[in-house]
Amino acid sequence: MAKCIVLQVNDGFSLEYKGRELRTPAGVAYVLPTKAMAEAVAQEWEAQDEKKINPKAMPLTQFAATAIDIIPKDREMLVNRLASYAGSDLLCHRADDPVELIELQAKIWQPIIDWCEKKYSVKMFVGAGIMPLVQREETLSALNNAVAAYDNLRLVGLQSVVESSGSLVLGLAMLEGNKNAQEVFEAAELDCSYQISRWGEDYETTVRRDGVLRELKNAERWLGLLS
Repeated sequence: MAKCIVLQVNDGFSLEYKGRELRTPAGVAYVLPTKAMAEAVAQEWEAQDEKKINPKAMPLTQFAATAIDIIPKDREMLVNRLASYAGSDLLCHRADDPVELIELQAKIWQPIIDWCEKKYSVKMFVGAGIMPLVQREETLSALNNAVAAYDNLRLVGLQSVVESSGSLVLGLAMLEGNKNAQEVFEAAELDCSYQISRWGEDYETTVRRDGVLRELKNAERWLGLLS
């Protein structure tokens, strides 16, 4: 018999674990908008050792709990924090040397910037070197409004991508289906990948990069389950 089952309720799909309603750490029932998402969360619970729950092996459950318990209380703060990445977005800060890296950044990053500008009707400045880059207030305000328009379930996915990649533009590109997890990873890790191609990769870098890709793929799956 299944340990965790999905039940349809008026506002979505809830979960029952070992005959009891499954609740978040704050004691709120898990109610998810799609059956596919509820079933994916249920599968994480099914895979758990009955004697010891391992939260690290349950990324979708963590996303759901964050969306239900945490974001409603701190939504405005989270929106402002994510939108603030636009002021120093990774894709806008380019190298001034060597030429090969400059060309790579332009080839991979600029089309994503162009997409963002068209999608959200903004203009983003791009610069090179150590001088600080200041974006227009209108751009920052428009992107803040864009982030604020997403619901809590999408915000939690966006948060994961932005914090993993260091880029609001990349987060929005994945959220809107313009880029997948692998493409976001390659863009976010472009500079590091270039250095690896020249000097090789050490163990700590490998572990960090594996963690980034894993987070991005978890977020991609979460966002896909909302469709």
